Amino acid sequence: MTEPPASSSPLPQPSPSRLHQVYFDVPACKGHEVEKVFLMGDYSSSAEFFVTIAVFAFLYSLAATVVYLFMENKYRENNKGPMIDFVVTAVFAFMWLVSSCAWAKGLSDVKLATDPDNVIEGLEVCKKEGNTCKELKDPVISGLNTSVVRPFPTGAP
Repeated sequence: MTEPPASSSPLPQPSPSRLHQVYFDVPACKGHEVEKVFLMGDYSSSAEFFVTIAVFAFLYSLAATVVYLFMENKYRENNKGPMIDFVVTAVFAFMWLVSSCAWAKGLSDVKLATDPDNVIEGLEVCKKEGNTCKELKDPVISGLNTSVVRPFPTGAP
């Protein structure tokens, strides 16, 4: 058997989302037929968790700003205000760290699931004797790496 023709659509770029909805065409080695192959995994929950924490932190900071600007006297009268503010801020800082770690783990899982070597290994057509499968190009994942360090300017997730 000869080497299967190159796939007309390249392997999708990894993104922290629902990979099980992403497919690509793989030559079936039967003339010019192609098969749709779906990737495995749903790694969107870690990114959604991160965004949820970020939104709540943003809303809390807006509320705290309103309290600082318009209710400063009430804030200073009550000794519990600064302590509550400190505790809530500490909780958000911890949750931000946890959600960033979760997002980084999700990104690592996406990279593993979309690694061309792992995808090729799972293709039935590549397991047949005489077939040679190879990637056409390496995926570009620098934007994903940047999204963990600097999430919102890159438009992620």
